[in-house]
Amino acid sequence: MQYSDIKLQRDSSMPLFLQLADALKILIAQTEPGHQEKLLSERKLAGLLQINRMTVRRAYDELTREGIIEYHSARIRQVSSVGRRKYINPLPCIGILLVYEFSRVVEYDHQRPLQYFKGIFDRAAEKNIAVALLQLPDANSPASVISSFIKNTVNRVSGLIHIGDRRLYPDSSLQKMMRCKDIPQVIISADTASPHITQILPDISTGAEETARALVSLNIKRAGIVSFYEKWYPQVTKPYFVDKCIFRARIFRDTFEKYGITCDEKFCFFNCRSYPDVLKNLLHGREQGKLPELFWCQNDQIAMWFIRACGEIGLSVPEDVSVIGFDGIESPEFSGLATVKMPFYEIGAKAVEVLQNAITSGDFSPQQVSVDTRFVPGTTLRAKNNQQQQK
Repeated sequence: MQYSDIKLQRDSSMPLFLQLADALKILIAQTEPGHQEKLLSERKLAGLLQINRMTVRRAYDELTREGIIEYHSARIRQVSSVGRRKYINPLPCIGILLVYEFSRVVEYDHQRPLQYFKGIFDRAAEKNIAVALLQLPDANSPASVISSFIKNTVNRVSGLIHIGDRRLYPDSSLQKMMRCKDIPQVIISADTASPHITQILPDISTGAEETARALVSLNIKRAGIVSFYEKWYPQVTKPYFVDKCIFRARIFRDTFEKYGITCDEKFCFFNCRSYPDVLKNLLHGREQGKLPELFWCQNDQIAMWFIRACGEIGLSVPEDVSVIGFDGIESPEFSGLATVKMPFYEIGAKAVEVLQNAITSGDFSPQQVSVDTRFVPGTTLRAKNNQQQQK
């Protein structure tokens, strides 16, 4: 630290020890991330500044009380593990880590990421917290580029929010950023093996339970599953994040069966990643026998494909078969669809709250926070006894 930069005004009405404490805060904010720099002894600093040793002690005591410095030994104090973070920014600032260009991120998957951004920006504005968008370097960037990015990130923001990854392995940029412990980090809607990163997760089971109770009240006893993935337990190879959406189909199947709603395996369709996939599975399922009264779909887009496929083979929704989606994104395209609403907005807002608490308290201990999903009725769902005979 450049102690020679300290200038004290002896004729000021502010006590010298408080002036010194404020000057030291500025120097501490300029120290290297992760480095708990030792302060000069009381005697040495007093001699350097030509002030009374007790003035230095009172300034040090004030910073110790505030948690900015701590004792290293009986006579030497050092910057605390969170001392630098307390004064790095005059206003709190959190970063959103983008793995692609912003325009590409927000357009992904019917603008699902944009729903998170709404919650993040609204809650940050409410709490007077600035938000910075940070684009991660390429996965194979040189080590010097990655290190510079991480250093600049730590200097610019007080906390970081992850929204997905590039589905690449290895991804050196992401891996090294996730290993950084100098700022609190949050990942939304995904599990991670990184022990110091907080997870904000949707509780899929709450929406599944609400849906199952609604189906029981409608006397629906048989259901099919339409999944994006290739099986109940998709294989994930060395991921940095595991998106919670891969568990949806299994959770809904298990919940339906818990409530006495049968999910016959021959009406559980996998690899439904396009309209032709959905149509092919539906045609094959119809050859297996009478279709279930209802099909739950992995997301709202697949549900709309399923409704279209039903029309193509002469089935009406909901007269012949009911359909439920998942996500609940507000869009004219999905108007009237019965669905399970993902708490995108609430998850984004909760990420800001968690980071604010970590920044304020200096406690970066990881958490796992759950936010409920909920069932939303729609015109694509009706009671079994009102349905016509399957065609």
